[in-house]
Amino acid sequence: MFQDWLTAIKELETTPGKAKEGVNFYSKLPPTKLQTTKAQVALLAAKAREITKEETPEWPADPILDSADPAGKLKELFLGGPTKTIATVAITDLFGAGQTGCSSREATCTAGAGNNRPNRLLTDMACVCEVETNGQVNDICYKGKAGTNAWASGGNPNIGSLQAIAKKCTADDETEHTDTDPMHLIQNILKLITSDGTHSYLGAFETNCNGGKGNSRCIKWPNLKPHAVVKDASTPWISSVAALGRALRGRIKHNDNIRAKQVALKRLADHSAAWENEINVASKHQR
Repeated sequence: MFQDWLTAIKELETTPGKAKEGVNFYSKLPPTKLQTTKAQVALLAAKAREITKEETPEWPADPILDSADPAGKLKELFLGGPTKTIATVAITDLFGAGQTGCSSREATCTAGAGNNRPNRLLTDMACVCEVETNGQVNDICYKGKAGTNAWASGGNPNIGSLQAIAKKCTADDETEHTDTDPMHLIQNILKLITSDGTHSYLGAFETNCNGGKGNSRCIKWPNLKPHAVVKDASTPWISSVAALGRALRGRIKHNDNIRAKQVALKRLADHSAAWENEINVASKHQR
């Protein structure tokens, strides 16, 4: 154990796993002091062993964080494709491959499997922000929104209007964002989701989500309570980002645990290595 501890000290002195050459701790100690030092080092080695045996939190996998293009993955959740921009996004990007658009605003704004569903963030923004008929109140999402590009319940939204919504969302806030935890963003969205006891809604809800006067501009999650929305795969702009946030928290916890262990072990090694000088100084004074 004593020799193992000497090797460990050398490794901590430089790169972990690579022993520092040319250093031989305790070699100058008189034989009368060496046995005492070995006993003390054994205690430190036991503490070090306990530290290394402590379980380290797992390193969680995540399809976005582990991808070669995390930014592209996030763009896909927003605009429907990893290379899409606000200027190039098209209706087919928002409503599914091979789709020319939707035939029912209510169906498109209802979460579920398949195409023509609110599985892109910009689609959901259209469900909440767009008027159904020209002349309706139009300043739902921001003041001054143009009111001539309605999304009729039986047709497609106007792509130019959707691009304007996305541009306003991404360019309006010029403040520096210091919060790097995606879970905080998701929690803010979840606070806005309401329920009629059976279904959950984001936006204004009265009868359905077709955007018509007397009804609502909203997104609907059938047969889901608000707390379950965060894991609904049919709206990945929430569920995938929430999973990313959980994975990120887990990785931070994992790294913090390893760093704390390294600091603790380095402190023990420094204490152990310092004994040589302390004992030599004490021996000189005794002489």
